[in-house]
Amino acid sequence: MMPSRYLNELSKLEGVYLAALAMDIGPLARIIEGWALQPMLMIGSGGSFSAAKFAADTHESSTGQVARAGTPLELISREVRSGGVACFSASGRNQDIVTAFRLAATRETTPLSAVVLAAGSRLEKLGDRFRYSDVIGVVHPSFRDGFLAVASVVGFAVLITRAYRAVYGRSEEDISGSLSELVREATSFSSLAEIRSAADGVIAGRQYVSVLYSSELAAAAVDVESRFVEAALGGVHIADLRNFGHGRHFWMARKAAETGVVALISEEQKQLGDRTVSLLPDEVAVLRIGFRGAKDVQGVAGLVAGLYLAASAAGFAGVDPGRPGVPKFGRSLYHLKAYAGRTSQGVLNRSAALSRKGARPEDGWWIEKYENALERVNTSRYEALVLDYDGTLCDSREREEPWGADMAGELKRLVDEGAVLGLATGRGPSAGIELRAALPTELHSRVLVGYYNGAVIRFLTEAEDPLVDAGDGESSLLSSLLRDPMLNGSVRSNAVQISTGVRQGVRVEDGAEEVRLILRQNGVDAEVVTSAHSVDVCLGGQSKEDLLAVMRSTFGLTNGPILRVGDRGRRPGNDWKLLDDPHGLSVDQVSGDPVHCWSLTPAGTKGTQAAVHYLKCLHWTGGEGRLRLSRSSRP
Repeated sequence: MMPSRYLNELSKLEGVYLAALAMDIGPLARIIEGWALQPMLMIGSGGSFSAAKFAADTHESSTGQVARAGTPLELISREVRSGGVACFSASGRNQDIVTAFRLAATRETTPLSAVVLAAGSRLEKLGDRFRYSDVIGVVHPSFRDGFLAVASVVGFAVLITRAYRAVYGRSEEDISGSLSELVREATSFSSLAEIRSAADGVIAGRQYVSVLYSSELAAAAVDVESRFVEAALGGVHIADLRNFGHGRHFWMARKAAETGVVALISEEQKQLGDRTVSLLPDEVAVLRIGFRGAKDVQGVAGLVAGLYLAASAAGFAGVDPGRPGVPKFGRSLYHLKAYAGRTSQGVLNRSAALSRKGARPEDGWWIEKYENALERVNTSRYEALVLDYDGTLCDSREREEPWGADMAGELKRLVDEGAVLGLATGRGPSAGIELRAALPTELHSRVLVGYYNGAVIRFLTEAEDPLVDAGDGESSLLSSLLRDPMLNGSVRSNAVQISTGVRQGVRVEDGAEEVRLILRQNGVDAEVVTSAHSVDVCLGGQSKEDLLAVMRSTFGLTNGPILRVGDRGRRPGNDWKLLDDPHGLSVDQVSGDPVHCWSLTPAGTKGTQAAVHYLKCLHWTGGEGRLRLSRSSRP
């Protein structure tokens, strides 16, 4: 029986490839940019595991960071504490991957992302629930799959290749403009039909297929194994070119006549691959497919070639991989739940709060400190509220986007109730412009803003840009900052603050240490703090905490507690002094102090979503603020 449905899916691959080349890659690139400094666990299930493997290999070759592919069960059963997680799913409906994503979100794995080739998926709904995560739907009609992942594997591979290239400034010029060109330019064959014909000569009459592969073609080998097993096309085992030489070759000594070898050999490992194949017994039938070009392009071509190897095996097995039939017990297996445990929301929230502190969730001493912190903020009567700006009131991932209506609405409500409000930012004029646009005009006279990390403090009504005198643009300090290879070559300076950023692939904390070194070399003694995007040198010795003293004198406050909310509560974060207080609450990073700087939001709630949660729990009556945080709130 000819594999008719599967062949029909293969015939549409040219359209899949062209669609993936034409799509706007910007949203996916922005997500991948957030993975750049992290080891990554790429999660996939079934056919999407091949995409996860391709993504892991691309991440390692592009960033130098460790990455590996895993299944949803691996993520469910092990908590990832260092590094990020990205889930890949064609439909976003698979219950295993949905469960894995939800658990990773409640554990606050960061970064946490999902890439789905569909709209309105269950994963997308989870992304709306856990807003610190990034869930992107890359939708095109040609990406739809049949029983086996065909279109989605090629679609994922092309999209991932283009997105990583966009992040690292690599051209797309060497990515072939069509699928037929890809085969001619990146493989040792002239067409896909030629690859299938050659495969027929190796697979025909043989019970087993042994796939040997170069490192660059690992995802292709994994995908071939998946197709052979899922559609019962024959026995298959895979090994890289060197692992095959460590005992795997013994199979050939016993079953040479029953086994065909498919060797996927990259340009980089051609000599090793050719020598390996030449040492096999003469009776072993071998199909050698060579690949050339950029590593990511070779990887895409390998996945496409593997689809046609499966077509060859399907023809001899008399199976249509696009419609193999699913037995009753198989449906039952598919619908088993990978995670049967239920944990109360209160326990999840407490565990999240302790994990943020770096404590074990079962540690009794830390549990007591958590309960004390919750009791303290819930029983205090606050004189004022001070909030950080970037990362707290506006999402650091979307600095150019307007505020959400819920954030502005809660702030308006609190000021209308009589709250004394202060806003602290590391920025200068741009923050004031955005704040005046987001908040109703009648509130501006009741809001104090601390610009440049507290160096300039003004009412929001003062529309004149809070500029300070320009710094010495010709100084050796600024020259050193501009030339430093770890920094991004953009320096903004004035009399009170110098701000710079870090280059792609450099952690902002490492950039801050580099700036400190430059300051010492230039004889400058100043505080260095970081935000999500910048390194700031506070030349005037200022701190966001300075805003509190001005608020007390301006509004005639007593020495009562002031509620402080920010996102960078761990030194050298630019909120660490502001939040280093029993009434300091974070929406992201916390310090290790058992009394100061807790994050007491529901598990999986960070950033602006956490800030809105705090604001909704805060009410102002009789000239004082009261916070009511529940132990069992849900995001």
